[in-house]
This record gives sequence, C-alpha cells and structure tokens, in this order.
Amino acid sequence: MTLIERVRGLREQQRNLPHVVEAGVAEWCDFTENLRDAVPDLLDALSGFEDGDANGINKLIEWLDAMQKSSDFVISPELMQLLIRHRSMARKMEGKR
Repeated sequence: MTLIERVRGLREQQRNLPHVVEAGVAEWCDFTENLRDAVPDLLDALSGFEDGDANGINKLIEWLDAMQKSSDFVISPELMQLLIRHRSMARKMEGKR
C-alpha cells in the first residue's frame, strides 16, 4: 500500500469519527493505531519540504506561464495542476498554526 493510499484511508476514517465514537471504542482504537503506524512515513515524506519551497514553486509556475504566453512552449494542464497542488502543500507546511 502506498503512503497516498494510507492517507486516503486515514482521511476516510477521520470523516467517520463521529459515527465511530457512537459505535464504540474498537473502531477508535483502529483509527489511532493506523494513524500511529503512518506517522513515521508521513514525517519522512513531509520532511522533504523546506522554508521557501512555496515561493520557489510559485516562481516556477509564473515562469512557465510566461513562457507559454510568449512562445510556442506548452505545458500540459495536468503538470501545471501538479505544480499548483505542490505549491499549496508547501504553503501549508510553511504556514504558522
């Protein structure tokens, strides 16, 4: 199972938590155990972000957009959406809580 699949499963469990609490302790324990097991991998993946990544990704997006407007260069919408998602993740990582 990939880390992406694990996170999707955890998000689904999290969405169902109000129902889980009503159902009983066993489901809550399953969620916390799954979350605990995923933490080391999540920390490993998230530690790849560094301060300034959001700004760097934003500059790359702006540069690619300018290249498309001023030449025959074309970037696929899927790749641009990937960069936008990664910029959003970097902003969340750099944001103060």
